[in-house]
Amino acid sequence: MRTTRTSEGRGISKPVMFSMLTVSAVIVAGLIVFFTGALSSTLAEDNGTGAQASANQIPEASPTKAPKQEAPAPTPMPTPEPTVETAIQPAAIVQDEPVKTKVLPRVKFGESLVDGWVNLELPAGHTAETWYTLQVNTETRGITNFFALYNEDSDLVSTVKIEDYTKGEPLDNAELTLYYSDGPERVLYFDGVEGTMALTQEYAQPASPSMFSSDLRVAMVFYGMELKDSTGEVNALMNLDLTGLSLGEVLILKQPASRVVNDMLTEIGDLVTQIEVQRRS
Repeated sequence: MRTTRTSEGRGISKPVMFSMLTVSAVIVAGLIVFFTGALSSTLAEDNGTGAQASANQIPEASPTKAPKQEAPAPTPMPTPEPTVETAIQPAAIVQDEPVKTKVLPRVKFGESLVDGWVNLELPAGHTAETWYTLQVNTETRGITNFFALYNEDSDLVSTVKIEDYTKGEPLDNAELTLYYSDGPERVLYFDGVEGTMALTQEYAQPASPSMFSSDLRVAMVFYGMELKDSTGEVNALMNLDLTGLSLGEVLILKQPASRVVNDMLTEIGDLVTQIEVQRRS
């Protein structure tokens, strides 16, 4: 006998299954909505907090870049100029000028009492450096006053000799010697007692071979030639050597000139007074 079994309800029925699916779908949808809202809120908070933190944060100073130094411009090289060759001149030799010293006259009249240097004031505003000496003759006790005048080049220009000198008394004699660079000296003697003046002039003879014999040359020498005027007061003594046998010729001229002699002795006396004043100061 065939037995028919009624189907047992082992599975879930369709209505139940549809109900469960519906409930599951609702739950899933709710979870999606929930998580979506929570995520949006969280993102909004994070954005707000980040903005606030960015506002409150102190910006860090960025390191300042040093300005870039430019390389110095190259120095332009000078344009070479054409050189002109010049002849080398020998160096000039500068020689020091020798210092000229004053040469004192070699005079000896007796024992020296005093000597020294003074500056004499001459006429026309000139001055002359002057060396003087006072010497005494130990036998006659006579004093000779001698002084020599020099120019700016230290050359001797003149000397004066006064015999039997007494300080403070007028002069009665003076011998004046004038020196020349291009000729022999000239000697003038002033005699206040006689009122005369005398000139002694020497002339040097040229030194050269003679065309004459010795005897003839001696015969041409005239020493002691006297010349006088008509009054006999003016006279000249000449020593002539026409051929140059001797060293020179001499002319001695003497004439009366009391007024000139007195004036000359007065001016020489003024120079002597200057020497006395300066040597005492």
